[in-house]
Amino acid sequence: MKQKIISTVAATALIAAALPAMPAFAQGTQPIKMGEIVTFEHESKWFKIDIPDNWESNDNSTPDEEAIVTFTDPTGNAAIVVDVFPFDKEATQEEMGKFLSSFINDKFESYPNFSAFEPKNFGNNGASLGFSYDQKVGKQTYTMYGDSFIELHDGKMMSIMTVLLPKDQYDKVSKQVLGLLDTLQVNTGTVSATDAETIGDLKAFTHKSKLFSINVPKHWAIKDNSKTGKVSVIFSNPDGYSFLMVEGFKNTKGKLDKKKMISTLESYVEDAIGSHVEGFNGNDAKADNANSASKSFNFTIKDGDRETAMTGIVYLDQVDNTLVFLRIVVPTDSIDANRDALDEIGHSFKINGKVKF
Repeated sequence: MKQKIISTVAATALIAAALPAMPAFAQGTQPIKMGEIVTFEHESKWFKIDIPDNWESNDNSTPDEEAIVTFTDPTGNAAIVVDVFPFDKEATQEEMGKFLSSFINDKFESYPNFSAFEPKNFGNNGASLGFSYDQKVGKQTYTMYGDSFIELHDGKMMSIMTVLLPKDQYDKVSKQVLGLLDTLQVNTGTVSATDAETIGDLKAFTHKSKLFSINVPKHWAIKDNSKTGKVSVIFSNPDGYSFLMVEGFKNTKGKLDKKKMISTLESYVEDAIGSHVEGFNGNDAKADNANSASKSFNFTIKDGDRETAMTGIVYLDQVDNTLVFLRIVVPTDSIDANRDALDEIGHSFKINGKVKF
């Protein structure tokens, strides 16, 4: 079974919604229009960047969590996406390159002829990645070039900037458009400490049915709702919103292929989570291999006047004739503080599909 890197996938879910719908090419690749350059400052004061004054801005930010703005030229053929968010963990350039590669692949791999280069170091604190894909509009197909850059600022904030341009105009305008990215200024002084939930030390747990074992936070509450034919256990933080859940049952319909695994997981997440929370936004489920699939997502918890952004992931594993779902959900602003613990939880998860329950 593939090891589960929970923290990386969860973080990718956090920013996967940053990129816009692809350029529309309503009238083909009209010449990209560059207006007078002006300075755009986000209302959060987290960043400034120079942008043509005739480009439209679309703000999809989450207050206190993430500043996301898409800038699009009047023809709809060019776009710049700026995504800035707090990030208080150390990260090597190699790690940032892998993070950026995962982000771009998750967003664009479904497009025809998608191809990405290996990430490269960018400056002293970042990485860059070039990619291409085909965009179909009606009966026409256009090749798009993309350039994405990730950078850590003063060990406090991360920025991801992505440029999308049509291939037939790339050589003409890329230098000017990419030059706008050099004007980005990130204001790390605006970030204050957060009350992130801490997972803490872990302990080994093996279910009485022997179906699964996993390392879980020592101080979390455990509630076992298992019954004949179904295992269902939830581990929850009594002092916060984080929780972990494992559910398993026998599959009497035979082995699922990748397509069926994906549809099963999509239905499970919608029934168990999506239809019960506010602001649900999920990435498409994907098959990690022939026996495992995953789906990451975000939603919001409202407690009185307080809103808490949540990030989660669900894995589906089929072992022998048993299907097991592993679900973990944490506050979005707690991912960085608990990255190592989240990955240890994922690595520790083991399933014994031959047991009876």
